[in-house]
Amino acid sequence: MTPLNKHVRSIVIERGADGRDDERAGGGTPTGTGSGRRRAHPIRDSTPAMHARAVHARQRCDNGAIQCVMCVHSMAITINHEHDIEKMRVACRLASEVLDYITPFVKPGITTGELDRLCHEYMVNVQHTVPAPLNYQPPGYPPYPKATCISVNDVICHGIPGDKQLKSGDALNIDITVIKDGYFGDTSRMFIAGDGSILAKRLAQVTYECMWLGIEQILHYGRPGTGLEIQPGMIFTVEPMINAGHRDVRTMPDQWTVKTRDRSLSAQWEHTVLVTQTGHEVLTVSAGTPAKPPIAVAAKVQLLERFADAGNVDTLMRSLARLVDGVLINAWHACGMPPALTLLAVGGYGRGELAPHSDIDILVLLDSEPNEDLEPRIERFIGLAWDLGFELGSSVRTVEQCLDEARQDITVQTSLFEARRIVGNITLQQAFLARLQETPDPHAFFTAKMLEMRQRHAKFQDSPYSLEPNCKESPGGLRDLQLILWITRAAGFGNSWQELEARGLITVRECRELHRNEQFLKMLRARLHMLAGRRQDILVFDLQSALAETFGYRCAHGRRASEQLMRRYYWVAKAVTQLETILIQNIEARLFPRTSGITRRLSEHFVEKQGMLEIVDDDVFQRAPNAILEAFLLYEQVHGIQGLSVRTLRALYNAREIMNRNWRRDPQNRRLFMEILKQPEGITHALRLMNQTSVLGCYLLNFRRIVGQMQHDLYHVYTVDQHILMVLRNLRRFAIAEHAHEYPFCSQLFANFERPWVLYIAALFHDIAKGRGGDHSKLGTADARRFCREHSVDAQDTALVAWLVEHHLTMSQVAQKQDTSDPDVIRRFAGLVRDERQLTALYLLTVADIRGTSPKVWNAWKGKLLEDLYRVTQNVLGGARPDQHAELRARQEQALAQLRLQAVPDSAHRVLWDQIDVGYFLRHDVADIAWQTRMLHRHVQSDTPIVQARPSPIGDGLQVLVYLKDRPDLFAGICAYFEHSGLSVLDARVSTTRHGYALDNFLVVSTDEDAHYRDIANLVEQQLAARLTSPDLLPEPSKGRLSRLSRTFPITPRVDLRADEQGQYYLMSISANDRLGLLYGIARVLANHRVSIRTARINTLGERVEDVFLLDGNSLANGRKQIQLETELLRAIAV
Repeated sequence: MTPLNKHVRSIVIERGADGRDDERAGGGTPTGTGSGRRRAHPIRDSTPAMHARAVHARQRCDNGAIQCVMCVHSMAITINHEHDIEKMRVACRLASEVLDYITPFVKPGITTGELDRLCHEYMVNVQHTVPAPLNYQPPGYPPYPKATCISVNDVICHGIPGDKQLKSGDALNIDITVIKDGYFGDTSRMFIAGDGSILAKRLAQVTYECMWLGIEQILHYGRPGTGLEIQPGMIFTVEPMINAGHRDVRTMPDQWTVKTRDRSLSAQWEHTVLVTQTGHEVLTVSAGTPAKPPIAVAAKVQLLERFADAGNVDTLMRSLARLVDGVLINAWHACGMPPALTLLAVGGYGRGELAPHSDIDILVLLDSEPNEDLEPRIERFIGLAWDLGFELGSSVRTVEQCLDEARQDITVQTSLFEARRIVGNITLQQAFLARLQETPDPHAFFTAKMLEMRQRHAKFQDSPYSLEPNCKESPGGLRDLQLILWITRAAGFGNSWQELEARGLITVRECRELHRNEQFLKMLRARLHMLAGRRQDILVFDLQSALAETFGYRCAHGRRASEQLMRRYYWVAKAVTQLETILIQNIEARLFPRTSGITRRLSEHFVEKQGMLEIVDDDVFQRAPNAILEAFLLYEQVHGIQGLSVRTLRALYNAREIMNRNWRRDPQNRRLFMEILKQPEGITHALRLMNQTSVLGCYLLNFRRIVGQMQHDLYHVYTVDQHILMVLRNLRRFAIAEHAHEYPFCSQLFANFERPWVLYIAALFHDIAKGRGGDHSKLGTADARRFCREHSVDAQDTALVAWLVEHHLTMSQVAQKQDTSDPDVIRRFAGLVRDERQLTALYLLTVADIRGTSPKVWNAWKGKLLEDLYRVTQNVLGGARPDQHAELRARQEQALAQLRLQAVPDSAHRVLWDQIDVGYFLRHDVADIAWQTRMLHRHVQSDTPIVQARPSPIGDGLQVLVYLKDRPDLFAGICAYFEHSGLSVLDARVSTTRHGYALDNFLVVSTDEDAHYRDIANLVEQQLAARLTSPDLLPEPSKGRLSRLSRTFPITPRVDLRADEQGQYYLMSISANDRLGLLYGIARVLANHRVSIRTARINTLGERVEDVFLLDGNSLANGRKQIQLETELLRAIAV
């Protein structure tokens, strides 16, 4: 018996005798369930009354999963010695022999209760072992009534044997746990009563292979710091549980039986495994144990080894296809398949392009409906192919059924287009293909495929520049190239790039480019499969470095090998999208010829034709290079222009040699580029199109350097060029009335900002120097000054552009890391800004910049911090001096006005306000002061904690007020509760009253994106108040798992502790990878050193945190204790 968890990769807590917790991790994917279990210490008494308490209990978790709880104090993980190991071998072999014994009894008609009785009698009377599950009763649960767990069909685990008779086709798992001499043996197997369905057999086989794949990962080595350290002598079980449908489960009223919620089949296998000095040993083996599956075919391994040496991807894919052909042909004949049938390869396998771990899709083609004799043969054939180690995607249809499916489903039709005969009746195949050729309507097929492509691209935000792109499905990936050939094949235009060239759809140069890019993508995918050891099309961070090395890239000039590979990938993907656009327009023009030849003359060089911008002749750019930029200016200016025609795109593609130094220095081109930036609309679309066609990089050479450049700073999710264009797009949205509701204050400021093109230039250059080494802000400033000088920008606007580029990070840093209630901070920032135009420009650029890093980085709280900084600085620039007393009076008067509106008596506030210092009023806005006063004025001397929570007035989140007598570990205790509840702290404002009470205010957000804050507010109030009255010591912080991005690109943790300028407090800055429990770990260390937190600015930047704390404590003035504190903090925040 083993626990079911929500994911295979799970953490289960086992409690030892001393009350400490053990962490343990399994492995897998979110589509399956299962876990690993540690062996118990020997049990002194193996009577039923004693051993029943030694079995794992299961209890429901809040998230609906089932968790394993170790109920016997002696069950903590241990390192076993040879005596223990030998005893475990005996117990495990006996458990496996019970399954050997029961195997012949598993057949239709027998009840699960009868199977349980047979197993029980065999264990007790023959083996003299004790059935561990029998009579086990955890607190609050009924005793488990049987000696085994028998889970049938949709029962995932803990099926209680009963009177239910097995039917033919039932799939069941029998889970045996025996105790012999105080040692546990635990194993389970899948059985099928009678003739099972293909689905049941495949599910059982897949689960069996998953178990062995998991066992193969038990190594005597590993990467330090990743999960529990596996050591020789450890013993645990590996038990995957996989559902055919969804992972959601339901527990039956007996409180033991767990079923799939959607009633789909479930399967599980289990082995007990010993960790050895050189790997592992499976202990639960006996004469009847199923053999280890052929996970890899030897011939396939040899092919992959040859490919690793030679590197010809086409040869590899054809050889793999031939290998599979041979295996399937042998299986076909071995099963005696009738001569009237045909076996077809479809999809990529049909094309003969089989990547190392691609799907193997086959079609068993029938001339008529299968009879009772044929169905078992087909099932035996498919089962044999699976047994030989191939994962098949199979379908069995008649010709008419295939044609019906093809007419209804464009995906099926596409797959059948590439059908190839492997073995069987050639006449049936020819007749089928002849009928299939009559099916497609090229026009409908084109329309459907275009819709399919748009939907697929939308899943990737219509961009190939994801940091973890899918080399097959992303825009510019292999699927786009395949789609073009599917369309041209359906239309009869050709099946290869060479045929399309011969028909005039592409040029010789384009044919060569398409072939070269296709080869790179195929090679990339094949090597990715080999590295992952499975089907893997996403270029995940974990594999990028190793993949880059297979292409010969090495770290150089400050750039990782992975960055060089990914830059090449992005350039290839961009080239594919360019050529794809040309081809699709050409195909569309041939399939849907328009009789109208009406054109509208736009200039000497361009006409509008059918909504597209077209050159007047093919040599326009050769004769007049200025027309290159003119094309994009007209694209902005002329309403109704949908894009550039094929003719124009092709001319641009072939005009890259013209875009040289002389072209860039041409005064007319410089004037045209500035005109593009000064247009009232269309700027974002024009610049994106310029980048897509490589014109922007040719005009701004420094921009070309950052095209496709990755940013491994843990919070940018776009390449540098895409981030820059995203920032420019965000600025443009401030100018568009339809988007004014998104950021009304920014839109209002932008509407009154003269010459907004200054902001666009600053956006283009703010990150243009990334990757060069050195300070990119200063290097970018020099580039921006040079650009302005060359483009005749006047001195005042040049100074503004250069200042914005140099200081584009400053406002964000001041707002998020400094105490903006401090007049000195505001005074220094105002001195840097100097005037309101620069302040407005910097504010608009900062908002656009942060929003352009990642959808997860921006939130309403950051927006409020920036807006508050803008407004207070605006007042100072307007002549108002930072006056604490005046600001204090103003806030108090406004808060009193709000309290009167809420029917709070006039003098009620005094009892609280008399105990609060000035800093409190300056750190909180008027609405917060009024709310907290209303909540607390009747409880100023409260002996019990006061906790109030409400949905945040600014965006998503929960505002939590905590008021009670202060103590050193209070902040840490609150953070511990938030960590346990899955709440992440965005901001913390800590105050201590004159009479010794803590008045703390937190802004938190849930890690559950679907959380309803109004619903959880009452729960937080009750639970946190109860937690604060508990005298429990602070628990050890759990080190939450890092994301894959953080694991691949960890940052060096940093702690910077220094006295503030007044010498009254200490400022502590912390940088680290973000993870659950980080803030609590920091707070716990500070509490242990009796250091108080005055304020905490929690700044989360994607996968990275940059927190700033204002601290107070006597130990901070002691140099030795300060070093000790920093050391412990570094240990707490380390990965």
